[in-house]
Amino acid sequence: MLGEASRTLFGCFCHQDPTTLMAVGGELVHLCPRCIGLHLGFTLAFAAGLIRFRRGLILSRTRPRFVLVLAVASLGFDWGVGGHLGLYEPTDLSRLITGLACGSALALFLTAYRTGLWSISYGTSRGASTLAVSGIVAVSMTLGTIAVAVSGWTLLTTLCAACVAANITLVLNTAVRMVRVRVRAARLAHRGGESFSEGGAR
Repeated sequence: MLGEASRTLFGCFCHQDPTTLMAVGGELVHLCPRCIGLHLGFTLAFAAGLIRFRRGLILSRTRPRFVLVLAVASLGFDWGVGGHLGLYEPTDLSRLITGLACGSALALFLTAYRTGLWSISYGTSRGASTLAVSGIVAVSMTLGTIAVAVSGWTLLTTLCAACVAANITLVLNTAVRMVRVRVRAARLAHRGGESFSEGGAR
């Protein structure tokens, strides 16, 4: 039952190419290593970011952003240069690690975006350090690799399903926040325009 449910759920986000799926305990995990890394890394880094950056993550400095861009690019390199150009053969480990790096970076970019949605002092706040951002990516990659290495099929499949659900919820919540902020800004701008018109009429 879990196998069929996971195949359906993960099929919405993963190509499920049989040549890249991992077998754990003799059963296939219906999420490729790269997608496993993306979802685990995203969840782990977002959770770590909430703990480390309790007041919000500000990516105002160039170096931390460069670190995150490199993390995202690592997946593109492994997928594009290795997988499509054929200059080397990606492995389950390289797919997992670059997926974890990319997922972690995307989570921190999203965390910073959510901070910017609500923070009034976004432009003047001191940005996160390169060490802090790199540390979260490294911890997320390490924990994700360990989780995959020690988990049996049932635990890994359940963990991946929980991360997928959490990530979908987080992205939808961010979209709702974005809409609310823009609607609120439009209302304030409209009220401000009305006040200006009334003042001019007087």
